[in-house]
Amino acid sequence: MKNILCIFLVPAVLMLAECSNRTKDQNAPKTIQQMHNEKGIPVTTSKIGNGIIRRIERSNGTLSGVVEATLANGMGGTVKRINVSLGDRVKKDAVVAVMEIDGGSPIDVAQSAYDYAKKAYERANKLQEKGAISKEQVEGARVQYEDAKRKLGQATVGVNVKAPFAGTVIEIYETVGSKIGEKTPLIKIADLSTIKIEMQVNQQAIDYYKTGQKSFLLLNNDTLWGSIERIALGANQLAHSFKVTALFPNNDQRLRPGSFKQVYTIVEEKTQTLYVPIEVVNFDPDNTPYIYTFVKGKAAKTNVTLGITTKQFYEITQGCTSDDQIIVSGLTMLNDGVKVNVINK
Repeated sequence: MKNILCIFLVPAVLMLAECSNRTKDQNAPKTIQQMHNEKGIPVTTSKIGNGIIRRIERSNGTLSGVVEATLANGMGGTVKRINVSLGDRVKKDAVVAVMEIDGGSPIDVAQSAYDYAKKAYERANKLQEKGAISKEQVEGARVQYEDAKRKLGQATVGVNVKAPFAGTVIEIYETVGSKIGEKTPLIKIADLSTIKIEMQVNQQAIDYYKTGQKSFLLLNNDTLWGSIERIALGANQLAHSFKVTALFPNNDQRLRPGSFKQVYTIVEEKTQTLYVPIEVVNFDPDNTPYIYTFVKGKAAKTNVTLGITTKQFYEITQGCTSDDQIIVSGLTMLNDGVKVNVINK
């Protein structure tokens, strides 16, 4: 009887063990692969970008007036007067400084010589009209008159230092009473109505630059706009860079000469175009670019053609439409046609 009972108990125990194992398998946590197979690979999607895309190149340079001049005395002597202060705006031909020339002012002597030569030239013209003197004599009087006029101008410049154009005083190098030699810098003026920035652009970027392109710089919380005025044809032989000049209107005098600024230039621009973040674009071994789009619950590998490249985006010129949903995360686990689970927040 005991033997018969043992025979019946063994199958029962085995059945109970099998049921227990099944229950444990059902309650065991699922692997990531199992969850991906059931629900799909978790991804996030976004509608493809549609609008303006710009390629912006950055460079920097020192600000200066569009025209600048350092004014110097024509003759050695003592600085008698300085008629301006830093920041003053002066008109063209305004006397900004006066010199006291060693040995006395040359203006009186030059003025007398000029007056005499002028009268002699006028008298020679009248005599020539009456036939009293030859044309050669008149020409000699004219040459003496022109020479006296030139020397008077030199004497005047030597004493009175004048502004060659309307501008702003940005530097004063000497003080009243200073004893200085010939052609010593006295005052620097600049036309600050427009600011010039000369930048050095490397060989890789120079082909993107064109005259007339829009440029901007940041000043506090404002964006100030200008444009590319000039691009050097030849490179600097030492740095192998090209000089590019940008101009910025400065009627409110907010930009100061001598300061150093970064300049942003829009070298390419497209409107109403498609674009995607750089990180969603992958490349096949043959360098064909592609992205993944979301189509009916699956990832669709989509070959694309790229246009403008910026630091953040690629322009898409072929391969997508404005209605496409692009996959922007979970990309490393994707293959064409794999099931995906969109988990956008």
